[in-house]
Amino acid sequence: MAASLDRRGGRVDLERCSGGHFDTNELRAGRRVVPLAEIIWARLDMFDRQHAHTRMLTLRFGAEGGPRASVRLRGRSGQTLQAAVTDVVAEVIRRSSIVVPSTPNDPGRRFARYNFPGSLGRSDVLEVVLNPPTIDDPAPVLIS
Repeated sequence: MAASLDRRGGRVDLERCSGGHFDTNELRAGRRVVPLAEIIWARLDMFDRQHAHTRMLTLRFGAEGGPRASVRLRGRSGQTLQAAVTDVVAEVIRRSSIVVPSTPNDPGRRFARYNFPGSLGRSDVLEVVLNPPTIDDPAPVLIS
């Protein structure tokens, strides 16, 4: 399983690189450099496979109007990320500016889980990255 930063078809494999330039707070994808503070949104996609009793989890995050990344946190057969990749993704999330989206009609984000199903705040994203829920655990987001 690999984490990839997409930009017009380009991909970066976090398992084959150092992942981020944490001394400069940047994530590099080829020639493209993304400041970690510009990563502002995160969405968790879940697919429960009742017949196989597994839950697939994919975390998507990125900058507004800019590059985005996706990480498969739990695969089809229940496998999770390697510890080194989990550490890199967790550090990216810690240094990001991820917040749950809001609307002008809901500035306090009271109904954000209904308006933006799958969206998470930074602390919730970090918890899901470090402890990907199984099918027996409660879903951390509304399933859209």
